[in-house]
Amino acid sequence: MGIKMTLSARAELTNAVRRRYSAATGAEKRKILEEFIAVTGYHEKSAIRALNAEPTVKKRQTRVRPSLYDEAARAALIVLWEALRPGMRQTPAGAVADPAAGPGTQRTFASC
Repeated sequence: MGIKMTLSARAELTNAVRRRYSAATGAEKRKILEEFIAVTGYHEKSAIRALNAEPTVKKRQTRVRPSLYDEAARAALIVLWEALRPGMRQTPAGAVADPAAGPGTQRTFASC
């Protein structure tokens, strides 16, 4: 196994070689293909598909999930959660131990 390449480096190399490969004749294509396979470690058919494909720019897929609960339900759940977990309090960063509740009431997530 040769040197590992990052995905971005491999895509950059594929785009550069793709232009040479499409303009080359049969014998030149074979030489370019063998060099490309040696550098990237692709299987021959995968390399041919990559070099013949149209260049595409992949975008990171993002999605926004709708909230499962409205504000009234969320407030009720927080009250219920706090009642069921004595010694813990809710903060924007998550649940933390409440030192004001006393040492005997503090619980960790592992004990739940």
